[in-house]
Amino acid sequence: MGAIMKKAWVLVLWAFLQAVPAAAAELRLTCPNGGETVCLGRPLRITWLATAVSQKVRLVLRRSGSGAVGEIAANIDATQQYYEWADAGALPGGRAEPGAGYLVRLVTMDGSLADTSNAPFSLQDCGGSGLQPGGQPPTLQIKPQFSRPDLPPLQIAHAPRLRITDFAYNYANACFECRVRNMGNAPFVGHVRWRWITDCGAREATQDIPDWDPLLPGDAQGVYHPFACVPNRGACSVHAAFSIEPFAMDGTAFARDQAEGDFPCYPRCQFLMADDRLLFMFLHGSRWVECAHEIVITANDAFDYDPDTRMATFTVGFPIKNCGNEAGREDAGHADTLTWQISHSPSNQNAGAGSVCGGGPCSSAPLAPGQGLLVERCITLKVQPGIYMLHVFSPPLSGGVLYCLVSIRFAEDLLR
Repeated sequence: MGAIMKKAWVLVLWAFLQAVPAAAAELRLTCPNGGETVCLGRPLRITWLATAVSQKVRLVLRRSGSGAVGEIAANIDATQQYYEWADAGALPGGRAEPGAGYLVRLVTMDGSLADTSNAPFSLQDCGGSGLQPGGQPPTLQIKPQFSRPDLPPLQIAHAPRLRITDFAYNYANACFECRVRNMGNAPFVGHVRWRWITDCGAREATQDIPDWDPLLPGDAQGVYHPFACVPNRGACSVHAAFSIEPFAMDGTAFARDQAEGDFPCYPRCQFLMADDRLLFMFLHGSRWVECAHEIVITANDAFDYDPDTRMATFTVGFPIKNCGNEAGREDAGHADTLTWQISHSPSNQNAGAGSVCGGGPCSSAPLAPGQGLLVERCITLKVQPGIYMLHVFSPPLSGGVLYCLVSIRFAEDLLR
């Protein structure tokens, strides 16, 4: 009878053990977990909790807004639950820079489990170098946490929110650049469908954000979209529009975002034509003349005239504006300096030339990007038959950009 009872108890115990579910595998980083100040060059013990994890793990130093900085260590037994970073900041091939916004990411070697510091911590140069004598513990300055027990807890929805930031034109690399930052309070994992539409053309694609390297709150690394674009020489601005459509792995759509703008085509300061016409100013009035058109000067226009040399003097206004991305009073060393030149036909003689800005400042005060003004230049021509051709161009005339061409002719009553 006793043997039978013993066997029955064994069966009951076996059934109970079968009914108890196995613990779920979990990794949880515990230090550093946000708010600490870690001294560079001194030891730091990185700790975590591992539940039912048999894989080896690695530690990665990240920085908000920059992504992965470098690998701290790899192939560590998860069950060890700590790692001694003997020289905090030391990474293969270099060292981390002092500053804030750092995070430690703990991830299994196969990428199946991961955890990251709940909030950023700082790496600071605390003076001295290397380890402290006797292998002292890491220096951590924990920021105090304040609570108000009299207030009810806030119910905050946790969700990613992707927004376009750093939308600009990179003059050094001749491309548009745009970053996508997670402005929400939860990591983003999924797909980002993005599209460029610019004066240089269009491009679209989809970028995957995997679960082993999610886009953390406040992070922009991994979603960076440059688009090569060299504006037409002589253009004053170039237009670009960028849009994103984020989707979770299960196809759930998040709010889309779009940025659009016009960007100056030149770095620093650059003056180019702001209009397709010139202003001819005489003693009794003025006339706008469209480019590729002709102006006939008559006696009624009343200009300064020397009967002995038959030379007529009047003023031409050149409408220009700052096509660069910085304020200035003159062209900042660019080759596209705006120039004018007049030739006579059929004699093929050069009747005058010069820089629109006169080789010096174009204005008395700096002009902001996009701001314009009218530059006045005195023109002296001989009253004679034929046609004068006024060219406004960036040198050289044969290989540069021709902005405007106006033909000038004196009326028959002046030629008698």
